[in-house]
Amino acid sequence: MVCMRRFLPLLLVLAGCSASLEPLLSAPDSETFDEKLRIHGPIDSSELSTLKREVQSKEPLRAHNAASLLTLSREAEAEQVLEQLGATTADVRIWATASASRLLKEQLDKGAFPKTLERPEMIREGLKSPDPKVYKTAFALAHRLKLPELQAEIPKALQSKDSEIQALGIVALSPDQVRARLTEIQAHLQDADHLTYPKMAIALAGCCPTPYES
Repeated sequence: MVCMRRFLPLLLVLAGCSASLEPLLSAPDSETFDEKLRIHGPIDSSELSTLKREVQSKEPLRAHNAASLLTLSREAEAEQVLEQLGATTADVRIWATASASRLLKEQLDKGAFPKTLERPEMIREGLKSPDPKVYKTAFALAHRLKLPELQAEIPKALQSKDSEIQALGIVALSPDQVRARLTEIQAHLQDADHLTYPKMAIALAGCCPTPYES
């Protein structure tokens, strides 16, 4: 009885963490997830153990949401868990979540992208995914690794309604391909938002003038 009383506060804390994360773990879509995240606030270090357990769940929804929450943790252990999962998982969404997080960190000069996440088989599966987030990560890494499948994906990317995917397609073009598609790319530039315009404009630099320089 004494031992039980000693561990009771810890059990209550763990139960509280699981309960507070439940709306996020069970969120059925990204809109609900974002709404619940605004209510929940930042991921606390005390919630890490719950996320480590849930990311191994046999329920894909909970595992995917747990992986997304791990990317929001400031704990170094969360990054280690994600990297290990991304290197070994058979779930393309978890691989893409881990890889996208590390790609962003690399862009922010917070560490090089791990070679263990450069998995050609996952990239190829990701290029077939209807999930835009998975596809963007797979496309970016296919470009990075110069996989032969990339050339077949570029025309699809340029025709996408997603401006971020369009930007990825333009960045992946060779200078000769840029010149050949100049009119099409200029049309994309005129419609681009403030996030994707710089990427598209950089792809044009050195080969052709932008619409605002001609």
